[in-house]
Parts: sequence; structure tokens; C-alpha cells
Amino acid sequence: MPKTIILLLAMLLLCGLASPVQSFDVSRDAETIITYEDQDSLNYIWWMPNDYGDHSFNVRFTPNHAPVKLKGLEIILFNMEEWGAGGEPGMKVTINRSNNGFPGAQIATFNIPYTDLYFSWSDSLVWNKIYFNQYGVQPIDFAQVEDFHIVVNVIQNFPIDTLAIFSDDGTFNATNRSGFYNGSTQKFETLLDADGIETGHNFAIHAIVEFSNTPDIEVQPMILSYGDVDLTKTLDRVLVISDSGSLQLTVSKIVSTNGQFTTNFDNQPVIIQPGANKEVTVTFAPTDLSRITGDLLILSDDPSSDTLFVPLDGTGVDPSNQRNGRQGIPTTFSWNSYPNPFNSTLQVTYSVPVATKLTMTIYDINGRPLQTIVNEVKSAGLHVAEWTATGVPAGIYLIKIEGDGISAVGKALLIK
Repeated sequence: MPKTIILLLAMLLLCGLASPVQSFDVSRDAETIITYEDQDSLNYIWWMPNDYGDHSFNVRFTPNHAPVKLKGLEIILFNMEEWGAGGEPGMKVTINRSNNGFPGAQIATFNIPYTDLYFSWSDSLVWNKIYFNQYGVQPIDFAQVEDFHIVVNVIQNFPIDTLAIFSDDGTFNATNRSGFYNGSTQKFETLLDADGIETGHNFAIHAIVEFSNTPDIEVQPMILSYGDVDLTKTLDRVLVISDSGSLQLTVSKIVSTNGQFTTNFDNQPVIIQPGANKEVTVTFAPTDLSRITGDLLILSDDPSSDTLFVPLDGTGVDPSNQRNGRQGIPTTFSWNSYPNPFNSTLQVTYSVPVATKLTMTIYDINGRPLQTIVNEVKSAGLHVAEWTATGVPAGIYLIKIEGDGISAVGKALLIK
């Protein structure tokens, strides 16, 4: 199996924000994506068939709620023309029940012709969104929570036809959910079994599902901003958590990622009935003379958003600080970007302790500069810059900030 894996991009060890790994997205649509790969890392390519006759790449999915309807899948396929190979492969899709963690009884199968598939170049990744009913297969209903596998295989019209799929590096969310059929041993294996693969790589395959009769968490406001707060004082904001679904919502825990933001939630499970809400007080008590950020993590049994993130933002100021005739001048450089992931506009906030010439440039994942959004002298204090990602594909982008004694690089994930 080692011949089937190529390191496409070196792992970037950069400072900045890393996207939290989630099994479920935070979409408020009835349609929900289940995914296990790292959301900021698709660095490897696997292809089939290879010298050993390996085939049938698969991912095992576990819905966290039932009933659930499996409607389709998403997949990123690599354009082998980038390597001077590839042909015109089709793709066979099979849905199987799970048998001890491996594909078991077949539920449904269909073929997708080459002309219906999009093959991505390494610097521009695009998801194929495939619905079963496009190929004469009805959505699959699961009355109870059970594992299922989405299995893909190459359809070879010619011997050169090769199907290649992206996977992550297994670093942030190592699992044993992704697997393949080993032509040498004549059995299904997980990628953890593959020679030289010590961590659980995860194929870029998503399940498109729809839950029915479920709770549906909503929060207002979606961002808690506190502005300037004296270091000797505190400021409260009220967060309203409501259930707009058809079943009662259970909020099990609320966690703040920054101790300068606290809540009055005692982490005992709270039940919210459909149409009802609960108010939570979030207190900002700054101890740093700078801009302070964090996230509020709300854990619930909403199957489409079991962990909801609420960004927190405030600035600690000292009224006795009269430097340059102004209050609240930061003592160090700090910065943050949000929302991250983002789907159109990224906001970068940054604080500088003294006036300095500053540049802020956006790069693609290959280090090519796309746009310089700041290039001027900035006064001491808090500033905000924005980047609107138009005309660029979804993926990871780099933010580089440079100035006198300042050098910082971070990552942001664009989703579409």
C-alpha cells in the first residue's frame, strides 16, 4: 500500500488559529454533512488501482441521532493529468452496512460516468456533490443509529484510467474510519493497517444526511462583542439559546476557551423545549491590557450542530494610562481573525503598541501572494482589516503581517 500515497504538500508549521475539528458542521439547513477529515489539511493523494490491485476506498460514518436519511455524498478527486496520467475514469459508489468496522451487506450501488465528475488540481480543491436520486437511487432511511460505509471504486474504461482521492494527514483528528480493500490480503483494512501509516488518515469523503424530528439550536447574538472595558471592572452580555426544532434540546455544557470570559451556566444539563429559550450571562473581566478574544463552545444534542461556537471579543483598557494622551494603548502586538472558517469576508483585528509601518498580505496555500490589504503606517491602538474572498476557490489561505519588530503568519479556511 505505501506506493499509493504521495505527500502533496508539506505540513505548514505556522502560528495563528487552527480550525476546530468537528464531526458535524454548524449548518442551520435540514441537510447536514458528516465528516471526519481535518478541516485545514488535505495533504495526501491515494489512487486506485495500484500495483497490488487495491481498490474500494471507504469511510465508515456514525450518525449521532436517528431517524436519519442518507441522501448523497461529497468527494474531492485529484486530476491525475497534473502528473501526466489519469485517463477518463468513472466512479462506482456502494453503500454498505458495517460489519465489525468494515463494509458488510450492500444496501445500494450506482455508477457515475467520467463526464459527471470534477477532478481538482492540487492548488484548487472542489467538492463533487452527488445525490443518490440523480442516479436512480432513493435516499436511504435509518430508523436507528447505526454505522454505514460509503465505498468508492474506479470504473476503468481503459487500462490507464485511474481514480485518485485526497486525504488529510491524520494529525489533528486521527481515526480508523477510512479504509481500503487490500488486493494482497484479499480483505478490507483500515488505513491504520497500511504499511508506514501510523496515524489515522481520513479520506475526503462526506456523507450528506437529513435528520427528522430533531432539536435545532439557535443562539442570539452569534458574536459577543464587549468593546473597551476597564481592567478594574466587568461587563455582562446575555446570550439567548433557543430550540427551533421539533424535539426538546439538551444543552450539556458551555465552555469558554479564555478564562477572562465566564458564564453563569453550571454545566448541569439543561433541557429547552421546542420554541422555548434559556438566557445565559457571559461576563468579561479583562486582566490584560490588550484585545482579548476567545470562543464559547455550546455542547448539545442537536445532531447538525453538536458543538456550536460563539466568538468572544473585548479589549482591556486602563483609564490611568495617559500615554500619548489616549487611554488603553496596548503594550504588545496581538491579532486575531474571525470568523474562521469564513465563507466570504474575513475580518482581521490587530493591536500595535506604537505607530509603525505595517503590511498585511493574503497568500494561497502554495505561498503565492493574492492581495495586500494593509500597507501603511498604523497608529498605536486597535485596528481592523477585511479581506473579501472573491474569485478564489474554497481552501486554506495564509495571512502574513510584517512591521517594525512584528512578524506573524496565520491560517484561515474559506468555505463555500
